[in-house]
Amino acid sequence: MAEFIIVTWTMIQGRMEQHEESIKKNMNHWRKNAKRFKLKSMRYYAQALGGDSFHYGRVLVFEFETLNDWESFRNEIEENEKAYALKEQWLTNLDVKTLRIIEWQDRQRDAWLE
Repeated sequence: MAEFIIVTWTMIQGRMEQHEESIKKNMNHWRKNAKRFKLKSMRYYAQALGGDSFHYGRVLVFEFETLNDWESFRNEIEENEKAYALKEQWLTNLDVKTLRIIEWQDRQRDAWLE
């Protein structure tokens, strides 16, 4: 069973270019260092239709083997100067009061269609 960390937020209006640049830098860093960050997979989505924050809602899905791997990921970001700077840059482009981090666990994965 995997652990999925679902991060949702609303981007600050008028900062789309800066936001997308900062999230891309973060994702590239995490992907290049996936083993160190203990990342199994990662996906990023932008809201396309409906909801309160039309066009500004974002979702980032991290997959880890264990919840301890998620904790290691968080610690690595806090302790690594580059990762921390990238995170802080990203945070300046989102409405922090909308930021939500939720843990999900997979179920019936053998029945999934991928």
